[in-house]
Amino acid sequence: MMAEEFAVTLAADGIVLLENKGGVLPLRKGEKAVLLGFTGYYPHRMGWGSGDMLLKTPVPYDRGLEEAGVDLDRGVAGFYRTVRERRLSRGTYARLNRDWGKWTSRFSEPFLWRMRLSSTVRTIPRGTKCIVTIGRNAGEMADLSDRPGSFRLHREERALLSFACRRFENVIVLLNAAGVVDTSFMDEFPVKALVFTSLLGEVSGTAVAKILTGEINPSGRTVDTWAKRYSDYPSSADFGGRVSVYSEGCDVGYRHFAKADIVPRYPFGHGLSYTTFSEEPSGDGVKVTNTGSARGARAVLRWEDGMLSGFAKTRVLEPGESETVRFPDAAAPKAPDLPAGKTKAIAESLSSAELVSIVNGATQEKSPFAGEFWCAPEKGVPRTACADGPSGVRLARFGADESEISPVAREMFAWPCATAIAQGWNERAAETFGRFIAADLSRAGIDGWLGPAVNIHRNPLCGRNFEYFSEDPLLSGKMGAAVIRGVQTGEDGSPSWHWATLKHLCANNQESFRDVGDSIVGEDALREIYLRPFEIAVKEGRPLAVMTAYNRLNGEPCATSRRLLTDILRGEWGFEGVVMSDWWTVSDKLQHFAAGSDLVMPGVPDDRETMLKAVADGSLDRALLERSAARIIGLALLRG
Repeated sequence: MMAEEFAVTLAADGIVLLENKGGVLPLRKGEKAVLLGFTGYYPHRMGWGSGDMLLKTPVPYDRGLEEAGVDLDRGVAGFYRTVRERRLSRGTYARLNRDWGKWTSRFSEPFLWRMRLSSTVRTIPRGTKCIVTIGRNAGEMADLSDRPGSFRLHREERALLSFACRRFENVIVLLNAAGVVDTSFMDEFPVKALVFTSLLGEVSGTAVAKILTGEINPSGRTVDTWAKRYSDYPSSADFGGRVSVYSEGCDVGYRHFAKADIVPRYPFGHGLSYTTFSEEPSGDGVKVTNTGSARGARAVLRWEDGMLSGFAKTRVLEPGESETVRFPDAAAPKAPDLPAGKTKAIAESLSSAELVSIVNGATQEKSPFAGEFWCAPEKGVPRTACADGPSGVRLARFGADESEISPVAREMFAWPCATAIAQGWNERAAETFGRFIAADLSRAGIDGWLGPAVNIHRNPLCGRNFEYFSEDPLLSGKMGAAVIRGVQTGEDGSPSWHWATLKHLCANNQESFRDVGDSIVGEDALREIYLRPFEIAVKEGRPLAVMTAYNRLNGEPCATSRRLLTDILRGEWGFEGVVMSDWWTVSDKLQHFAAGSDLVMPGVPDDRETMLKAVADGSLDRALLERSAARIIGLALLRG
């Protein structure tokens, strides 16, 4: 299967049909429809930061719908397309996309839309289905806010939705958003259908169209609790501060709503279909039968004591067809045999200056990769490089200057975001996604990938939630493990020469004050919620690298926490690979190696000088550097 073909299925399976009153969806081929909202013609396909990608063949919603046979009103579409071309020709979005954190969270509606669109839609029958797209973006270094234009609707969007509901009887809203947004507008406007399309990468418009027309039956289910109001989330009281006290303990997401007896708008695991299913126990599994009139797949969730304990996805079932799904315990993949003796000998033969160089990254200013390691082929240390993730193999940022884009960067594929992948509830699909990542790594000649990320969706305003899977630790851990297995193993289960990097360990749940913020987390919550997805991913995925988080945990920097990195990660979970810092961490570099970390990224000359002096005066133990260097060389030698 080609990457684009699989990406369409992966993206479509992650789209969630939240409401469908009166069966207004699916659209029929040839049916007339109106598409309102600028995001429908220029959708958000990814967030910014490490999760952004260079897109070579983006598919907007309008093109996808027309290619699927939907007859979009030409007057309305022509108006928006003219605005789109005008804005693109002026470089509006190139400027917005040039720097991380400066991407717009929403695209403004055309200033004269009311006058122009009023006259355009006047002759369109009221019964025509009207699709309104509302967009939200997010990303690294910035959180959202509980304000209009961010978590809540902007006045322009409210006016557009009001206009649509006055003119048309059948209004469908698409939420092209990075994560959960306020949906209180469903109480105010007579919207018939609501679809969470998420961020779907290159194939956005194609996947959305296949769901809206019923070519692919929606099978996505929510991986977060959608509250009726932001204040219903227990973390809303202290989110975004320099010090965040996790006073809710283990009561995160659906656990809190159940305990506090709060009815959400859309509960965790919610998702509608164009068909119906029955579920009944069958031995150690669940028998699922398609009891409706359309073919479709079903995600089955297993619960114990009010918490998710397992999940499985059926194949696509024809009407009347059944399948029994089971919840087997995951078997850890075979890890590659790292040549411990050889790497130890090489590390011991290196000079102090060489050791200091290898435990610091060697990123060059204009390197096409996220990071490179120091190499000395004549001493048995080959060149090793890693690329950013987790939305693909990121070799060029979106909006980059042409001079920065290499030919191989143009070949890299931009995939659906992690939240969308999780909403498909399919570990097999997540593992296949990982194999496509490995294929792109091979194409680019790159060894490692900086993904996946399994941090918890503690709060819907976190700017990087789209890079993470869910509010639930089991789902997050298992999806992360599946992706890791795909990157690090082949179809037959044998190890590949690529390695994945599990990140960001841990309690990294906001972007505000991300370099210095302190997460105050009790032991029960730490173990059950915030460490558990990492534990599952380490044990079931066996990643060869782990990245630490920027933040502090209970006053101690994650990057230099011996308890976290040595006692728990290496001691309790049996991790034997490389631990690296996140890029430009502000933690004390001399403390990394005693704590159990190995690699300081991306490599700063001042850090090298400081470490070299510390080795010379005895304040930094050379033996610690040799241990870390041996682990790093082990990764470098995987390629053989």
